[in-house]
Amino acid sequence: MTRGSIVSYTPGYPEDRRTEAQRLRAFAGPLGDEEAMAARVVSRYTGAHVLLLDDNSEARLPDLRINYSDGRVGMGEVTTDLPPGWAAASSLTRNSGGTIEASTLRYRWWLYLRHARGISELRRVAPEILHDAEASDDLQGPVPASVIGSAESWKQRLERLGVADVIWATPTSGAHVIELLPAGNGGSVVIDEAAFIEWVDNFTSGELVKRKTDKLQQFPEAHEHHLFVVLSLQTDWNVLQALSRDTRWVPSINPRLTETLSHLWLMEAPFVQRCLLYKAEGGWIDVDRHWRTE
Repeated sequence: MTRGSIVSYTPGYPEDRRTEAQRLRAFAGPLGDEEAMAARVVSRYTGAHVLLLDDNSEARLPDLRINYSDGRVGMGEVTTDLPPGWAAASSLTRNSGGTIEASTLRYRWWLYLRHARGISELRRVAPEILHDAEASDDLQGPVPASVIGSAESWKQRLERLGVADVIWATPTSGAHVIELLPAGNGGSVVIDEAAFIEWVDNFTSGELVKRKTDKLQQFPEAHEHHLFVVLSLQTDWNVLQALSRDTRWVPSINPRLTETLSHLWLMEAPFVQRCLLYKAEGGWIDVDRHWRTE
């Protein structure tokens, strides 16, 4: 079988040609297997035969190949917006399960980490620190509540270990545990379209995307060149807010993309909600409204 040829496949599901080792490494990453996520979304939206192609058997293979039933071919690259410190925290909490059993605590706790430094120490001492917190007067009032910011010693101890925010609540299932999670962004519920487009323009004009588009230019025979950007919880809030299921907002302003790119996809992970697609010929689309397959 020649590379890229049409074979029997299930519409809506990509064909994964990566090695088992590649898939396992990808799944263990801070956002999960972003290439597989991207391929699945492209498959469902286009109805085409999408291949996860880069198995390292050849130099500079694209991440995705999109074979349309009419003979057209698209090539795609997947990239992320992922600060290194947040990525390390996300990977460690995700791969360790992110849960600390704490049967001595009265509440269920969520600790949001800004970085991974000190996470081993945090896992060891968090039950003791939060036991002190429960014995203090700081937990009076409505819960859940954000508490980081005052000068109380237990809060300072958490801050020194990389905790950006804390939430607690009375457990409903009897599980007294501490959940470790990467810190996210927040802000206004109103989406600032100008700020959204500015972020897109700045990100797509950066060196990371330039390397991706340079790779796509190696395939001039392709009818389409796709860039799929998987965002993290540390991405600019205006962009994250636009990808929430709480909104059906679609941008009306076109970004300034390089001529190489025909399609730009934006999706957040690991809590996948919504996907926006910009097509050079057609503008912005809410992908959820245009699935062609399951």
